[in-house]
This record gives sequence, C-alpha cells and structure tokens, in this order.
Amino acid sequence: MPATTVQRTARSASRVPAPIILPAARSARSMSLARALSLRQTTRTLSDRPLPLPLLSGLLWSACGVNRAKGPFGLSGRTAASASNSQEIDVYVACAEATYRYEPLRHRLIPVVQGDLRSLAISRGQNASGSIAPVRLLYVVDIDKLEHTAGFQEPGLQDPEIQRAYAHVDTGIIAAHVYLYAAANGLAERCSFEETNVFDWLKANTAVAPHERVIPRFDLIILDPPSFTRNRAAVPDALRGYKEIHLRALKLLNAGGTLATFCCSHHVDTATFQDVILSAAYDTRRILRRTAIYSQSPDHPVIPMIPETEYLKGFAFQLVR
Repeated sequence: MPATTVQRTARSASRVPAPIILPAARSARSMSLARALSLRQTTRTLSDRPLPLPLLSGLLWSACGVNRAKGPFGLSGRTAASASNSQEIDVYVACAEATYRYEPLRHRLIPVVQGDLRSLAISRGQNASGSIAPVRLLYVVDIDKLEHTAGFQEPGLQDPEIQRAYAHVDTGIIAAHVYLYAAANGLAERCSFEETNVFDWLKANTAVAPHERVIPRFDLIILDPPSFTRNRAAVPDALRGYKEIHLRALKLLNAGGTLATFCCSHHVDTATFQDVILSAAYDTRRILRRTAIYSQSPDHPVIPMIPETEYLKGFAFQLVR
C-alpha cells in the first residue's frame, strides 16, 4: 500500500479521546466462505453513514484479532497469519474525531491523535471522496517485530528486501479478511436497480445451506406488490404468496429496521393482511412493533356499505429482534 506521512502534533492528554472498548466480535460461520467470496467486489460509491460499533468490532477482529490464547512461539494466535507469527502489522482506524490504533489483545481502540486525518490516508491519484467514509483503515508495519521475532530466526527477517516482501504479504492477508467480512455483512454502500420477479429475487437472496443463516442486509424494506387475487376463490393462494414474501423479507431486515408493507387486494381485509405478516414473523422468530397504519388517500373515498372500496391497506413495523 502507498505510504502516508502524518505529522504528529503534541496535544494535551485532556483533549485526547478515551480508549474505546469494543464489544465482543460476532461469531463466525454465519455465511459460507464460498458465499462471501461470491459477494466480494470493489465499489467506489461511499457513504458517510456512521459504522455501528458491533460491525467495526467484527471488522477489526476479522482483520487481525485474537482467535486463540495460545498460538505459535508462546504468543496469542491471530485471525491473520504472519511471518514467524511476528504480528508486525498494526491496524490504525481513522475516524472523524480521532485516529486510533487497534489493540488485538484487549480488543480495543487506543487513541493516537485527535482530529480528522481521513483525507491524509488517501494517496495521490485516489478518489478524494474517500475522506467521507466513516472509517479508513491504515496498515502500518513495525519492522522491529520482524527483526526481533519470537519465532524462527530466519536470516531473511534481517534483510530489508525480504522484510518488505513479508510486510506486503501479511498486509494482503489482513486486507483480504477485511474484504470478506465487509462482503459477508453487506458493508458495500451502493445503489442498484433490478427488474426481476420478486419471488425469485427473495428466494435467491435467502437461500443458504443447512448450517448457515441468512445475513440481514437492509434497514428499510418496502413491499408493495400488485394484487395477488382478483376473486375470493383465489384468496388462500394469495395469502400464501403474501406470507412467502414477508417471511423472506424479514430474514433480510436488520434489527431495528423498518418493514413497510402494502396490500391492494380488496378481497383481503386489513385484519387478515396483518395476521399474515404476524404469522411470517412467528415462523422466522422475529418480534415486530407496529409503528404506523396506512390507508388510501382521501380522493379515494371508502364507502362502508361497499367493503371493496377499502382496497388499500398497509403497515409499518419495526423489527425489535
């Protein structure tokens, strides 16, 4: 990676942010390696939306966190391999308020310097819009850890050219872990449009092997399908269709996210439609909080004597857990 020079300025201890204790990293095995590899891609569309601390925690642990107390040569083991377990790559996290150094042993962030240095982590020729990203990771090699490794005393560890090669390889391993975690957790911010059959799309995006689970990806899902039935005889089939799309949509919704859903079939009343949604939530073991009830606008009046005129109904639900 291109080197970035940062001039450090002495600051009073009172102005430096406190260390950040990271929550325990989320368990692995939530997605197969093959699935994560299929989702990995480079995107240049960036968001300034803050990165939730649990996601940052998992990202850093995946990068080079401690995955076992006893590793090679008496040191802790890391998620990322390194030459003779030298662990010579330090990961720094540049945020809007400060830059921190990740400390794997205690799984926390140590403040290094106050202020926003994200723009300095962009080398010449890179897109300057990267400075809006909520965090930028900097990989810094500590040559001393290679020269005084607790592992095998390979002659090459004292050779500057071989040191550089080791550092490049070890940084690449850490970066690969970051890419895979980002892909598995939907961290790529992008906007795309697809014209497809919604049943096929939902089925494809919730299909996992028996030992896997679907990774929630969205904070807001809107379901507004066409009418599933044009006569009362087809209502049972329509209800099965409504339940299917809600069941799969709930699997893709993040905790705390909102599901806005609508039905324009006048043969399915409001109570029945809500029962279908709650049945899907029960089957997926989700708890929903209803936050809004929707109906058609006043220029589409409802005539109580004609139930079919109340054709549009909808709800907004927040996914509690």
